[in-house]
Amino acid sequence: MADSDEKRTRANTRERLILASAQVFADKGVAGATVDDLVNAAGFTRGAFYSNFSTKEEVFAEALASFTHRMVEAVQHGIDNQGERVSSVAAMRSILQSLRPLGRVWVLLEAEAIRIALQNDDVRRICVDMRDFLSRALISIAAGSGLSFRGTDTTPSVEELKQIADLLLSIYTEALIVEQIEGADSTERLIGMLSRLFPIEKTGE
Repeated sequence: MADSDEKRTRANTRERLILASAQVFADKGVAGATVDDLVNAAGFTRGAFYSNFSTKEEVFAEALASFTHRMVEAVQHGIDNQGERVSSVAAMRSILQSLRPLGRVWVLLEAEAIRIALQNDDVRRICVDMRDFLSRALISIAAGSGLSFRGTDTTPSVEELKQIADLLLSIYTEALIVEQIEGADSTERLIGMLSRLFPIEKTGE
């Protein structure tokens, strides 16, 4: 096998392990998941795991980072698809619904990361980095889409954009947590909460 093919195969194996492990960690947590659980979910052997990772915590960190980036990409893709209609209820509903398959796993991974971070400085730093990445990404998305607080017509300042990003992240996380507890779709709840903060049009609802 050529060196480039071997590298590509190794990268694909690693990516499959990360994606499969994310669901396992979301369901069982890091402590409850075994290496066998992770490799079985990906369809590999223990050898495939140890040729890519040293510990469960290492693959967990990769899974959290991967899903965080996928969430941001999904938000940006959803906004791009909506164009100028991004501030409508229909657009928000479409974006939020497209995020639901990723959102459940992401919020469970984040909750697990926070739990571990209280005892593990390495994981705590990962949580801080992921929060910082999300905040910066949401600031960029908010600025690009012209999002502003309800009742203001001026372009948001950098500080206001950070407030918007922090609010969006807090609102979304809280709604997903409630969804997991109550077992109900959080989309309409989120739209209601967002419409109290941002000028979301009901046209085309």
